[in-house]
Amino acid sequence: MEGFLQQDRLQNRKTPEAELRLMGAANLQLKDPQGYFSVLMRLIDLYPTKAYWADTIVRLTNLPGFNSRYELDAYRLLAETGNLEESAEYTEMAELALKAGLPAEALRVLEAGHQKGILGKGAEAAAHARLLEQARKKAKEDDAMLPQLEQGARDGNAWMAVAEAHAAKQNWPAAVLAYDKALQSGGLRREAEAGLRRGIALFKAGRKADAQAQWKALQGDSTAVQLASLWTLLAR
Repeated sequence: MEGFLQQDRLQNRKTPEAELRLMGAANLQLKDPQGYFSVLMRLIDLYPTKAYWADTIVRLTNLPGFNSRYELDAYRLLAETGNLEESAEYTEMAELALKAGLPAEALRVLEAGHQKGILGKGAEAAAHARLLEQARKKAKEDDAMLPQLEQGARDGNAWMAVAEAHAAKQNWPAAVLAYDKALQSGGLRREAEAGLRRGIALFKAGRKADAQAQWKALQGDSTAVQLASLWTLLAR
């Protein structure tokens, strides 16, 4: 079935949505997760809907070989496509951001969940409040430490930490500059990860063409490349 999809792409044929859905159902029947994911990629390319996006992102995280380091990136895509809806999704994304040392992002996610009335009620209200307070405290500490972190950055990994901190605060131009320094300074442990997130920062800073070029140039890390492909479709 992947061959049919490839043939349609080469011939610039818009595969009918019903045909793609049938292909997807057949892949599920055959227990072929990669084949089903390929069909979903074609669906969000040709017929993007919120539901197709949600299924694609979730299926990506369940593919063999998905690197769990990118769980937070998957949640970012869920949020970007309007698919962050359940209280558990908000809290897990916030906890992943805190674990990554990005309390500003955790705080933003938790505040959004409370504003929408998804968090802060029911049996979990007290737990939500504790998590929110933890994020507030750590975000305040990070605000005080960021200038020192930036002044002391000397290698690619240190600049990566600076870039992530700016991105967590949605300071996109500053994040782009720091990602540039991370990629240029050498010794960077995870270059593809930096490239993926530099692309996101470029897109968020309004530099769509540069973001697309960055994502298309990614190689070496299959999960980063797959996530970049999704952002490429989303940012068209």
